[in-house]
Amino acid sequence: MKELLEKMISVEGVKGVVTVKSDDGSPVESVGENSSVMDDISAFVGSCGDVISKLLKLDGFNDLKFYTDDLVYLIIPKNDIYIGLQVDKQSDINMTADRIAEIIEGKAEVAQPATAPGEKPAEVEGKAEEKVTEGSVLNLSPNIKKFIKSKVLQINYLIDEFAKGGSKDDWLQNVVYSLKTMDTESKMSNALVEEENSVKLHLENVSNDISENEISDISKGIIDELCKVSVRRYGTDQTKQKIQNVIKKIAKGKVG
Repeated sequence: MKELLEKMISVEGVKGVVTVKSDDGSPVESVGENSSVMDDISAFVGSCGDVISKLLKLDGFNDLKFYTDDLVYLIIPKNDIYIGLQVDKQSDINMTADRIAEIIEGKAEVAQPATAPGEKPAEVEGKAEEKVTEGSVLNLSPNIKKFIKSKVLQINYLIDEFAKGGSKDDWLQNVVYSLKTMDTESKMSNALVEEENSVKLHLENVSNDISENEISDISKGIIDELCKVSVRRYGTDQTKQKIQNVIKKIAKGKVG
């Protein structure tokens, strides 16, 4: 996989590449410029694309493109991962997507490993290794606190967008129901509370043995259900636009 990412980063205009697991959104590897925002966007966009594809009884999607003021995010599914690319907006995104498709299909030559400005290859590799956290129990370390906050922020962004111009009650109740359904061991149920017309996080009520994978599974289940309700209520096109609005908010910053 690392060799594949190194080929992608060599494509003109590609600034960073990440891979995340499609089942729980956990990071796998990255090269070039990257951040937790890239991981979040790749997992979030890929998951929403899968939900919409299933509701429309399609075979899936080849790629998804989302535009911000300065960048284009290209999300591509491959086996059990989502590949997320951060591309300069001045680039021809369709040509870039075609080039990336050739790399995935094995039609491109091997590129030399790429590094971010002022960074050694070994440092990039070290960063990728640090991001692998499969199944580890983090005991509410700063990383896991930040991870939970990020997921709750995404959920609230979706509620705000889906309920725009109307009541949030149905959306909040959907979150409460999904949480109880997904969190069978009640590791987060007491920490996420419907309060002041939003989902509030009380970290002190999160079970201290929760893992990052469990947080991903629970939050993904909640987000998937919200997207399904939106498709039924607004249709596919409006839901995609609302999701794009949320992605732009996520891209503008990350939870501190």
